[in-house]
Amino acid sequence: VYFDGLNRFYVSKDRQELKDAFHSGPNVFDGFALSGTSSASFCGKLTQELNRQREESRRLTQTLEQREMKHPHFISHPCRAEEFDEIWFDRYCQELRESKRYHRKLWEFCAICHILDQSGKLSRGNSGLGFGVGKEPLGAYFAKRGCTVLATDLDPGRAKIAGWVETNQHSSNLLDLNERKICEEAEFSERVRFMAVDMNDIPPSLYGAFDFTWSSCSLEHCGSISLGASFIINQLKCLKPGGLAVHTTEFNVSSNTSTIEEGGTVIFRQKDIERIKQLVTAQGYEIVVDYSVGDTETDNYVDLPPYTSDTHLKLRLMEYVSTSIILIIQKPNEWQPSS
Repeated sequence: VYFDGLNRFYVSKDRQELKDAFHSGPNVFDGFALSGTSSASFCGKLTQELNRQREESRRLTQTLEQREMKHPHFISHPCRAEEFDEIWFDRYCQELRESKRYHRKLWEFCAICHILDQSGKLSRGNSGLGFGVGKEPLGAYFAKRGCTVLATDLDPGRAKIAGWVETNQHSSNLLDLNERKICEEAEFSERVRFMAVDMNDIPPSLYGAFDFTWSSCSLEHCGSISLGASFIINQLKCLKPGGLAVHTTEFNVSSNTSTIEEGGTVIFRQKDIERIKQLVTAQGYEIVVDYSVGDTETDNYVDLPPYTSDTHLKLRLMEYVSTSIILIIQKPNEWQPSS
């Protein structure tokens, strides 16, 4: 009754009513399924691919469950447009007295506040240490929340040589850190101190004294990829057990091979972040990183010098495309230094 090019099919004389079912062969509209036991090569390949996808799905599910268990709010990641639509983003824009816009620097400020808030670090009596603070508003906001803050930056002489004074990105005056009047003056004076600190030479007197540390796009100015990585390792010594480090820096989204490795501004590649991750986890700290950079029109837009666009999540630096990445590192409550 039917020949499919390879096999012949027959119907019993007692079941002639089935002949009509063999007028045409099966096709994609019949919704048929392969048994998975066929020895045909195409069936074997499909089965193999299906098994691979199932295993990948199982692995990803397990990874996500582990992340949710250990790091409910602490996943390091690049700047993405989706977070600008979150309720928390609007809240911190208001708290920091910023107008909402698609700018990565504003994202850095809001994301740092969000992570520290969600982790319970912005509680009255907790202590924070900021590096390369310039004139940013974060120290004042943390003081408003009841934290004691040590804000640090280069000494004025070295900052002037580096060009930070000229571009109004450095402050040696404590009151400059509260120029937006985010915190009441009396509370600010009581809770915030300033100290000149070289990020490449953190004094041991600061070790083990703080509930959290932070910096906003400062560690890429340490002089090299290597020095920036060393800063991350060294500043962790300033945390108390259970403390949290939250730092943003430049992230190369166009290359994982070549980058700017030395100079006034460097750009960290994924492999550089992975190296930092290996170093900190080897010492008993915890960090999880998601490198996805977003795929919306806003995510894909690249601002060009002189950077006048209202959309500034990604930008061209030299021949590379860069964005910001937030690194979140937890010091366990039962942390013990590695031998």
